[in-house]
Amino acid sequence: MTENATQALEILAEEDKLDLLFFDVVVLGGINGHELAQQWLSLKALLTSAFTSKTITHLGKMEQFQVKGCINLNQLFMFCHSARETYAYTNAMGASDCHYFLSTMTLFLRQRLVCGVLSLILGCMLIFVAPPHALAGNLKTEQPPLILGVHPYRSAVTLMESYKPLASYLSRKTGRIITVKISKDYRTHIRLIGEDKLDIAFMGPASYVEMVAHYGRKPLLARQVIQGSPTFQGKMVVRQESTISSLAELAGKHFAFGDVASTMSHLVPRYMLRNAGVTVDQLAGYRFLGSHDNVALAVLMGDFDAGTVKESIYKKYQPRGLKVLATTPALSEHLFVTRSTLPDEVRQVLSTSLYALKDDPQGSAIMNSIEPGMTAWVPATDADYNNLRTILDSLAKAGIQP
Repeated sequence: MTENATQALEILAEEDKLDLLFFDVVVLGGINGHELAQQWLSLKALLTSAFTSKTITHLGKMEQFQVKGCINLNQLFMFCHSARETYAYTNAMGASDCHYFLSTMTLFLRQRLVCGVLSLILGCMLIFVAPPHALAGNLKTEQPPLILGVHPYRSAVTLMESYKPLASYLSRKTGRIITVKISKDYRTHIRLIGEDKLDIAFMGPASYVEMVAHYGRKPLLARQVIQGSPTFQGKMVVRQESTISSLAELAGKHFAFGDVASTMSHLVPRYMLRNAGVTVDQLAGYRFLGSHDNVALAVLMGDFDAGTVKESIYKKYQPRGLKVLATTPALSEHLFVTRSTLPDEVRQVLSTSLYALKDDPQGSAIMNSIEPGMTAWVPATDADYNNLRTILDSLAKAGIQP
């Protein structure tokens, strides 16, 4: 039982032994029940609504949900004498499976629900139309959906909304249904792609390097380009009035890190400090503040003498009194990889489609939905991540892990 869409997505990311999804058409948390069901097309889902079919049609909801097999179960629930209607998203169930499902649900409700005399009137009308993604093209619905996995670098609901436009675009290009799955955490994400349990995976640079170290290389589709560059850098910053002029002078000072797993706000500056002869034990103090914004603000407020943030955050706060002490090495951007067993022809269409996104009329909106400032996808090689691999290997030898 969940209270909102975020909890539902977390459970779906962890649990692989579910038989039925059962939730309201309207789900708290930013997405609706149909959108939740679309992420796990291999599961049967039952969507309920307090609206009547006439009201839903009047509000234009039916067109929004575009249910593959719409089953109208009038008076399935009768709490406080108010009828509810249930819409079952059958995920391409055959008629026999559908009737079996309804019979099972009827028996269950008769046995378990006690609210006076429960009268079940089952009106079942199966309407077989194309699934939502198929409305945009001629999809091969007889094949299982391709799963596009994303690491949880933002909330699950936000990421689901951000990647839906790209999933729809790639569905049209490949002729395959593509659904988005948000991994439970970074470790789970690395394991799932390492074990070929995700068809396509979006990965951060450090996660990619770690995945290759543990599971071997995977086929690369493309890396993202932000503001025209397929690499990104960070800035180690101090206040404008600071007299610190070198990394060695940070010994005995207070340093702000971002998240412990962050490449740019923790791992890279940790490497740079060590190369300058400064370990965390030689600092007067340090803390992990979570976000790049928090690091910049903490330095500005004088709580810490220095910290490292990505370049865009430095530009955001530079007018308020930050200056650059050092610039990090340029690191290759986030990327898409695929499972090792994905057919070559599918992989080729995926990579070509990503490269062509910059020229698509909807390309800019699709890319900026994922990351503001994204301008293209370009080819990637494993060697593009060698300098980060060197950094992480050096830290690992010192007992410092992502």
